[in-house]
Amino acid sequence: MSDRFSSRWIRRALRRSTRSTSGAQSSGEERGKFPLVALNEAIRLDLNAIYVAIPKTGSTAIRQQFSHRGPFLLPAPHLTIRQLETLWHFWNMRESLHRNLQFPTNPKIVMSDLEVLEASEARFQSTVRFATVRNPFARTLSLWRRREGIQVQHEMTFHEFCDQLAYASDTCMWPTRNQCQVDWLTGWGDSTLQVPNVLRLENLAKDLEAFAKEFPQMSFLRNNEANVNHRSGIGRNYAEAYSVSARQAVELVFRRDLETFNYEF
Repeated sequence: MSDRFSSRWIRRALRRSTRSTSGAQSSGEERGKFPLVALNEAIRLDLNAIYVAIPKTGSTAIRQQFSHRGPFLLPAPHLTIRQLETLWHFWNMRESLHRNLQFPTNPKIVMSDLEVLEASEARFQSTVRFATVRNPFARTLSLWRRREGIQVQHEMTFHEFCDQLAYASDTCMWPTRNQCQVDWLTGWGDSTLQVPNVLRLENLAKDLEAFAKEFPQMSFLRNNEANVNHRSGIGRNYAEAYSVSARQAVELVFRRDLETFNYEF
């Protein structure tokens, strides 16, 4: 195992993260009991909020505004809500393991495994969880034209790309395999959305405004542009790139996104 992911590196990252977040807003808990460590760029403990960053959905601009600077315990930018929940529970488990300071043991302070999990789950469910999504047809064109990650536009035509497309995570270097955008947002073993607030890139300014009204702590988010390829298909011009067969191929792969988020060609 490389030094980057060794236990020594993790301890060092935790110490640096604690210092780097010392100026963050207080979570209402004593730092000695629950220090504000940067777990991942998707999690803000001080805001009690989680942003699920689906690649090629305008996530770079949101991440730049939302995220702590790090370093992070898990430095990966595009985790699913399931992976973020696992990281969340790990952190709560870690924080529960240094509280026994007296004899006999006080059961109100030292929790059992089940109590730790129940408390962690209750707090996770209380978080503001949000994500951005994008029309699958525009997003597919963006995947083909991308200037970072796995770049393929000089190796195959767009029609060939659509014929071979199998996953929403295709050409992305960080995420695990997900067939559709909705797969970043569902729970373990079912199709239930675990992210209640889904913002559409095509309507992001209005969606952010409504989001901020419901959750004022998120009012700092703006509809900024970042990492934008203006040839990538934002708007209606993506339709010009599609043949009938390419459109059918994308519809087949991303049918659940089209149905879940009410997108159409």
